[in-house]
Amino acid sequence: MELSPELKAYQTLNKIKKNVMVRFITGLGLAIGTAIAAFFMLYLQFYGFADLFFIVSAQSLLYTLSYLGHFLLISFFGLIILEVLRKGVEENYLDTLGNFIGALAVGIVTVAFNAMVAIGLDETVNSTIQLLLYPLTYFGITINPSPYIHEYMARFIGWGAAVALFNVFIGNPEDLYGIITGKRTIREQWLQLDKAALPKKFMKVLFLLAFLPPLMDGYKEFFGEVIPTIIETIKRLMGELK
Repeated sequence: MELSPELKAYQTLNKIKKNVMVRFITGLGLAIGTAIAAFFMLYLQFYGFADLFFIVSAQSLLYTLSYLGHFLLISFFGLIILEVLRKGVEENYLDTLGNFIGALAVGIVTVAFNAMVAIGLDETVNSTIQLLLYPLTYFGITINPSPYIHEYMARFIGWGAAVALFNVFIGNPEDLYGIITGKRTIREQWLQLDKAALPKKFMKVLFLLAFLPPLMDGYKEFFGEVIPTIIETIKRLMGELK
């Protein structure tokens, strides 16, 4: 028995919704969980593990943002999408629109993170912490940020910026997995121009024209502090194993 257009559209929407929600919630949960784990590792002075959790958290955040477009479309325009599907529009068009919004979100976060690195981590971290704590002043509460919060923000911003650049210029883990398994070609990844890739292409040009000189100084400052602490942690762990 052939399904009616209404039932087909409903089944298609449910399939898209389930796929998007699983990926969005998984990415968001992993981003929050590893961010919390990074704070405790930093508090315990296990810097190598903290940086690893920062990298996973930043990548999970970007993964979540890449599905932000799909999530917003389904959450706020579900009835419209259902009607569009009922009229016979293929879900590939909706997927393309979701990818475009997601790529734009990743691009905006990438610019924001790297702008913070380019300005200077110390200045950025202080401003960010003050901004986050400012609402408490309305209740007469003044908080002096601990060194752990300052270092946490600096490392999260620094690793977030580095991971974001890797995603924009090289690709996200899904892209790289597709290339390794042969499901995606290098031409498709780096040379083919599609609508969803336009924000990323724009980000690359923007970085090359405006961000490269200050970014080099910013990353020099960041990794000049991070790498020695990682080496020190490795030496300490090796000493405990002997």
